[in-house]
Amino acid sequence: METPDSLPFPESILLASDLGHRCDRALDRAITCARAWGSTVNIAVVREYGVPAGSTPQPDAGTLLRELREELQADDVRMQLHLAEGDPAVQVVDLAAARKSGLVVTGIARSSPLAGILLGRTVDRVLLRAPAPVLVVRRRGRIPYRRIIVATDLEAPSRLALHVALRWFPDTPVRLFHAYRPPMSTGSEPDEARAEMHAGAVAGCQAFLAASGLSRADDARITVQAEYGEPELLLADCGRRLGADLLVLGNHGRGALFETLIGSTARRLLEQVDTDVLVVRRAGT
Repeated sequence: METPDSLPFPESILLASDLGHRCDRALDRAITCARAWGSTVNIAVVREYGVPAGSTPQPDAGTLLRELREELQADDVRMQLHLAEGDPAVQVVDLAAARKSGLVVTGIARSSPLAGILLGRTVDRVLLRAPAPVLVVRRRGRIPYRRIIVATDLEAPSRLALHVALRWFPDTPVRLFHAYRPPMSTGSEPDEARAEMHAGAVAGCQAFLAASGLSRADDARITVQAEYGEPELLLADCGRRLGADLLVLGNHGRGALFETLIGSTARRLLEQVDTDVLVVRRAGT
C-alpha cells in the first residue's frame, strides 16, 4: 500500500499560463513549489486557433523566458517555456504527459483562452485526462500553504489525495473533511438520529485513517471534521471558516465526492471557493 513517504515530489511541474497578470498567482505558486521540491517548471503558453496574437508579434520562447527570470528573480529554479497553438486543454494535457509532469498548475483567467480549461465544457476533459494532479490557483503563491483541507468520501482516491497532501506539504496542518448524507435521510430526522449519523461518520473517518498507513507524525497533523449535507457547499463553507488556503480532492471516487468533481458541480465548487484546489488522480486511470 502506498504511504506518504513512498510518494515522490514532482520532478517536473507543468504551468498553463497566458503570461498575463491574471496568471501571476499561478506562476508564483509554481515557483514556490519548485523551490520546495527541487522541480523543473515547464510553462505552456497556448494560443487557440483563430485567436489574434495581438498587434505586435509575440516574442520567441527564449526572450520570454529571460524576461520571466528577471521579473521573478528565479535564477535558482529550472524553467522551460513552450509556445503552442490549438485547443488549450489538449495542448496542456499532451505537454504534461510529454514532460512527465507530476503536477499541472493553472489559474482561473476568465478573459483569456485558458478560461475554457476551468470554466466551461473542457473542465471534465482536463480533470479526467491530465496525467498528474491539477492545482487550480486563486490566491497569492509566494509563501507555503498554511492550512489544508483534504476532502474524503472514505474511498481509495481520497486516501491517495490525503497521502499527496501529507507528503508534498509536510509542515502544514491538515483537516480531513467528510460530508455525509445517508441515502434514506431527509434532513428532518430527530436530534438523536442526527447524532448517531454524525458519530457513525466520525467513526468512518477514524477507520479510514487507521487503514491509511500513516506515521505517528502525520497522524498527529490531522484533525477530523464530519458534517451533514451537500459536499460542495460544506467544503466551501468549511474553507472560509477555517481560513484554509488549499483544498485537496481525490478524483474518480464512487461516492458523493465523485459527483463534486465531475460536470457542473465541479464548476460550481471552483466558482464558490476562494482557496486553491488540488485535484489528485492516480496516474494511468
